[in-house]
Amino acid sequence: MLLIGREHQYQEKEKNEWGPEFVISQSSFEDLTGQTLSLPENGFGYFEDSDNATFQTFSNEQGNFYNPSVHKEFHLTKTSLISEENIVNNSTQISYFLILNDKTFQELKNSLGPDYQFRYYLFNGDHPENSKAFQDELLGKIVTLNNGEIFDSYQEAAVQDKISGYSDVIIPYAGNELYAARQWDFYPYAKATQLDILLESGSVYLLLIFFIAIIAFVSASMIMCLKIAGTILQDQESYQRAVYLGLKERDLKKMIRKQIALIYFFPTFCGSITAIFMINRFMAVSSVTHISAITVLAVLLSVVVVIIQIIAFGVLQRRMTAVATKAVYEKNY
Repeated sequence: MLLIGREHQYQEKEKNEWGPEFVISQSSFEDLTGQTLSLPENGFGYFEDSDNATFQTFSNEQGNFYNPSVHKEFHLTKTSLISEENIVNNSTQISYFLILNDKTFQELKNSLGPDYQFRYYLFNGDHPENSKAFQDELLGKIVTLNNGEIFDSYQEAAVQDKISGYSDVIIPYAGNELYAARQWDFYPYAKATQLDILLESGSVYLLLIFFIAIIAFVSASMIMCLKIAGTILQDQESYQRAVYLGLKERDLKKMIRKQIALIYFFPTFCGSITAIFMINRFMAVSSVTHISAITVLAVLLSVVVVIIQIIAFGVLQRRMTAVATKAVYEKNY
């Protein structure tokens, strides 16, 4: 992988800005994904790990790039967009990059210094139970090679000539382990790490939906308690008239249950559905991976809360219906 600069181009040219961009060769991309591309020597493709990516910050005709070693800009023709979610590695920090024709890539590589050339490793392990130990050992070696430091601005270094106020950002790894696990591009990922980050990121949203569901549960319970008194005091005359007209006791109880169920479950369903939608939208605009998995967990948690409410409803509605029915028939006789 090569690291160069790219100008992010907008309709209002005065708002254009420079940022770092990784580049891989066409053959590397084809070997990695199994896809076949056709790129001219003066063209480029762009890959983004997304189902709805677009060429939003490229002009209609070309892209403007910067070689940080020779301090020169160069232009390439916009050719194709490859937009597909989780095609490379859904836990990787580098999820979008340029793709160049092999000859163009080699010419660019020959002109770039070693500070802007990287090698990316993907391990396909056969023993998942050992992945955590392997990852810990690999992480230790990486930290040692980096002298116990995190060079947090290594990407921006490729465009330091193009941005104002650039300065190297170097922080110690010790004391910043959590930050490294989330943000450091050189942090090695394994399935165990991916699960930890998933749980860590998802726990906030799961706690949110649990909090909202509990509030809805308590609110519904309070409403039901008030409905007990309200049913007896306010709806008693309506029930009596219905009995005078021939409404049977079984039908009266059924009618009361339906009325109570509407008031009892409406806040919970609204609260849970709203919370699930909010969580899904929050994650969609954040860097959280496995949005669908966390959404499913949120749905399951909501189902658990609803089941608890159903059990509570079954107990309370019997008492409530019995009290209301008894009061109506005692008044009738």
